[in-house]
Amino acid sequence: MKPASLSALIHKLLNVPTESGLIGLHGGIPPPTSFPLTGLTATVLGGTSLAITETEQQYNFNPKGHTPLVEWLTAFMQRVHAPSIQTQVTVTNGATHAIGLAVGLLCDPGDYILCEAFTYAHAVESIFEPRGVRVLGVRMDDEGMDVGDLLRVLGRQRSAGLPPPRVLYTVPTGQNPTGVTMTQARKAALYAVCQRHDIIIIEDDAYHMLYFPRGQAPPGLALPRSLLSIDTDGRVLRIDTFAKVLGPGYRLGWVTAGWVGGWVGGWVGGHWQPRWPLE
Repeated sequence: MKPASLSALIHKLLNVPTESGLIGLHGGIPPPTSFPLTGLTATVLGGTSLAITETEQQYNFNPKGHTPLVEWLTAFMQRVHAPSIQTQVTVTNGATHAIGLAVGLLCDPGDYILCEAFTYAHAVESIFEPRGVRVLGVRMDDEGMDVGDLLRVLGRQRSAGLPPPRVLYTVPTGQNPTGVTMTQARKAALYAVCQRHDIIIIEDDAYHMLYFPRGQAPPGLALPRSLLSIDTDGRVLRIDTFAKVLGPGYRLGWVTAGWVGGWVGGWVGGHWQPRWPLE
């Protein structure tokens, strides 16, 4: 598709060298000389120093977040979770912001969302309910969300002629507030049900990096496999955060997920159909 003439002109101006004398006002980009900080250095544990420069004070035109951080997180997620599908990472202002973005993208007012019968209260009170999203609680046992009860909840919706839930929200590790960690077998069963019923999974896993196997004292991390790691068709949207491993005041989280185009759409004939691809 041929771009609009104004768009084409702006793209040409973006590459004009500064020595030409042309001052572009089209991007609203302030000159670095106007920034209040000429230099700022922080020293972290271990003695490493980090410098804040002009780059960190300027507009970030990468919608996924600060590019070096996105690149580091992408490599980290590949190393820790080794997803079998191509994924993308987007940095957020903490996990709660990520949950809000996900629910805003996937749910309309009046929609239903599945979650554990006892779940993260802040998600319900600050995100689900204000957006008009109705919660369907699913019972738990000591292995996590009860898949049998999940099927019963889905069956009741269908029998009542109500719209099927399109999203399932779960906290699989150290579940808030029960502390239950979902077993690998339960994750596989849960994922299979979501595949069968075209349900997108929001995997809110803030405590994953704090996991230690029951009854063991490993010399290093022995992390459970995530739902993202067993995702084969891009239906898991995984949320992580630095709040529990670095500091909650940094307000840094990130979302990792497969092809985004499959999430933006609507239910057609009982199946989720994308309206347009985002890639």
